[in-house]
Amino acid sequence: MVTESRLVAFRLLMLVHEGAYANIKLPQLLQKSNMSKQDRGFAQELGYGTLRMQIQYDALIKEVTDISKLEPVVLNILRMGLHELINMRTENHAAVDQAVELCKQEAPKASGLVNACMRKLSSNALQLLEKLTSGENKVIEFAHPKWIIDALSASREMDSAGDVETLLAENNKSPKPQMVALPPNQIPEGAQPLGLSNIGFESIDGLDLAHFRYQDQGSQLVTQIAASAAKDGNWLDMCAGPGGKASLLAAIANQRSTSITAIELYPKRADLVKDGLKTFPNAEVFPADALKFDYDKDYQLVLIDAPCTGLGALRRKPESRHNKKPDQIQNLNQIQKELLEKAATITADEGIIAYVTCSPLIEETTSIARWFIDNHPEFKILPWRDYAELDANKARSTLQLWSDRDNADCMFLALFQKQ
Repeated sequence: MVTESRLVAFRLLMLVHEGAYANIKLPQLLQKSNMSKQDRGFAQELGYGTLRMQIQYDALIKEVTDISKLEPVVLNILRMGLHELINMRTENHAAVDQAVELCKQEAPKASGLVNACMRKLSSNALQLLEKLTSGENKVIEFAHPKWIIDALSASREMDSAGDVETLLAENNKSPKPQMVALPPNQIPEGAQPLGLSNIGFESIDGLDLAHFRYQDQGSQLVTQIAASAAKDGNWLDMCAGPGGKASLLAAIANQRSTSITAIELYPKRADLVKDGLKTFPNAEVFPADALKFDYDKDYQLVLIDAPCTGLGALRRKPESRHNKKPDQIQNLNQIQKELLEKAATITADEGIIAYVTCSPLIEETTSIARWFIDNHPEFKILPWRDYAELDANKARSTLQLWSDRDNADCMFLALFQKQ
């Protein structure tokens, strides 16, 4: 019999194949299950780990069968089996047996093929992998598409952040969940504080999510820097979904007699923002297009958490490396520029635009910041280092975080002040 944890991981892979987001679907699948905490952890590691290492596993599968003839169901079963063989503590015979049993349940006609492939791989997967990576093939070794490796390498070089290999390796690890204590709440007693955010801590079960939220410390940091740089008055979050930064901004603003307006284009995400801000009397949420919204005031702070490739969150969103394509960047750049152009018209004198992306790619970060300053001489860049003290590249005025150095998403922040 196939274990429930493996069934959950398999269903997750199939949903992602159909276009779903793993970080949204996995909690839903776990909620419907009756698994123990240990089995839930197994399911998450098996599902997420398989997605992370998919490129490597496909290369190995090609060594033992014609992968082009495999149905997605069979291919995902083999990928899961390989993850157990190579990166989990499962005994070889158990990994093979469970893969075959799962195939008998989901695609019975292919069970013989799965059995043959898994037996071949269980005896020599590591040797095959050594052969495939002997020429320093980073694509297979680190399971990242070449275009992403090249783009990340260029960003690392520009930021003097060291070899890209350590970042690629970090992207293949499972990060511990992080939380934020929304002001004025304090970090719970006994919690492990985080290095970048003085209100962040490693996740603890059973907390009241009205006061404590799950949030990467990189997001916490850039939000706190933006708030520190801004004056009191009216604040705006132009791309508020799903609501993490908006909630933290609202909590900070509530301590400063400041109001916040949150706008989100997509209705379902806007509902998440409304739910996250419902306890803050100083917050308004509008499901609307930020580029077309009828603004009736100027703002002391405009936060633009811009749509981007999201390649700074590959640890937490493992499918992103497969469904993001380089030809998407040009369209994203256009949206990023349009949001900045709109923000420039509604920012008060001496007000701040905080431009944020969860991407370290030069095209979405430094290049956009340069473009904005070149086209808007009425704004200047405020150095991030005036509002935070941390181990980052202080030679540059914009902030770039790195997962392997900072234990955070690779967040980028540029602060623009209107003269």
